[in-house]
Amino acid sequence: ISEGIDAAETDFSYGHVMNRESFSQAAALHRKLDPVEMAERLYALGHYYKWPWIAVEDNGPGLACLLELRKLRYPKLYRAKRLDLDTQAETEKLGWHTDLKTRPLILSAIKTAIKTQSYRLLEPELLHELTTFCRQKDGSYRANSGTWDDRVMGTAIAIYLHGMLPYRPDDQEDERDRARHVADRT
Repeated sequence: ISEGIDAAETDFSYGHVMNRESFSQAAALHRKLDPVEMAERLYALGHYYKWPWIAVEDNGPGLACLLELRKLRYPKLYRAKRLDLDTQAETEKLGWHTDLKTRPLILSAIKTAIKTQSYRLLEPELLHELTTFCRQKDGSYRANSGTWDDRVMGTAIAIYLHGMLPYRPDDQEDERDRARHVADRT
């Protein structure tokens, strides 16, 4: 599950659920929700889909969503690994951060998936957003004026992280993990 929450009250939150085995979209959540409500919905989606990884953007209000998911003890929250070049120590930071370095990575991933037709999209609204997500006069890629890009960015994060996060085809939670998670919630 990847998720993006935008700061503007007129914008939407979006959650994208990927079937990693078939490399296809399994479900989506697209609503105007505050970060705590979005966290609750993502938690419910995660429970339904047997605790997949969730990568929430930590930019802006996404941080509140991340903190709520952590409070709810969601078992697989994405953490970005960073290497300190001075100390050579590896650190982890909760959440996905879209910035000038990571944005081209995720956009390249979705572009490749679309060009090769390797990723199956189920959401007609996502297809529409992809048609209005264009190269602008300044050379950047973003939604045209008056259109949205929530679905595009959430899907791009999911596709990119598919190649980065551990995955086993039998990635079903065993009973010990399920029992530990239930114990943590009580």
